[in-house]
Amino acid sequence: MMGRKHQLLIDTIQRLLRREAYTNIKRILVKTHPADVAVLLTHFDDDRRRFLFDQLEDVDSRSEVVAEMNHQLAAEFLGEMDVGEVVLLLQNMESDDAADIIGSLPDGLSKEVLGRFGKTESDEVGDLLRYREDTAGGIMNPDFIALLETTTAQEAIEVIRQNREVDMAFYLYVVNEHEQLVGVLSLRKLVLVSPDTILKDIMEPSVVSVRTETDQEEVSRLVARYDLLAIPVTDGNNILVGIVTVDDVIDVIKEEATEDMLRMVGAGDVLLNTDSVSGSAKARFPWLLVGFLGNSLGSW
Repeated sequence: MMGRKHQLLIDTIQRLLRREAYTNIKRILVKTHPADVAVLLTHFDDDRRRFLFDQLEDVDSRSEVVAEMNHQLAAEFLGEMDVGEVVLLLQNMESDDAADIIGSLPDGLSKEVLGRFGKTESDEVGDLLRYREDTAGGIMNPDFIALLETTTAQEAIEVIRQNREVDMAFYLYVVNEHEQLVGVLSLRKLVLVSPDTILKDIMEPSVVSVRTETDQEEVSRLVARYDLLAIPVTDGNNILVGIVTVDDVIDVIKEEATEDMLRMVGAGDVLLNTDSVSGSAKARFPWLLVGFLGNSLGSW
């Protein structure tokens, strides 16, 4: 169900488009959250969608909007653009978001995009694409901070300062010389101890973690059960390979809830894989017809 806020935004943009008040449109879009802009774009045809998207002159803002879209819809939207523009937008996203969208692109385009990525970016995205999208490996973020257990608190704080491009580190993960996960500690605990304290002496050795093949529903259950802001992901050798943050878990919960609701009315996979209005109507029609006949019979 569309919220009042989104409906007001859509109505306002439609009215401004009719008046050709493009300056006002640009001003509104710049101040609107990327997630709301992503919802807005789904309510316009291809030409107007592209026009509105172009009003976001900053490439970072454009990348954020695309990242907030449904992955399949984002892939279709990018499929209409020049490959160079697609590469630029994807390079400005988190690796996990870029991997999800690239995985939905046609094979030819996805290979061309990866071919234009730098080696490091290509390797990161390629590694994520190896995992099924409904597993911990498929939704994890490979960008995280992990430090050796022999690191001091002062050295750890300095590393965090030098890696500001990494998303907010809710927790600091501790590994041994083989890069195996051995502990975790909060940032609060890190800043309260003496600067020369060794991480091994203050870390929590009992770490709640998941494997790369763990189903995303199990990941969300563990995050909820232990009230975590992020959960580490390890491979078969207990080597830390990524983290799943709470915002990714929220997306999983919404996705699973939608699937469950659709399957309850028997329109699950067909409707989930459909983004077009006509496709959605065809998928829903049998159940709408049953509901109509049932209501008619009840009225009679």
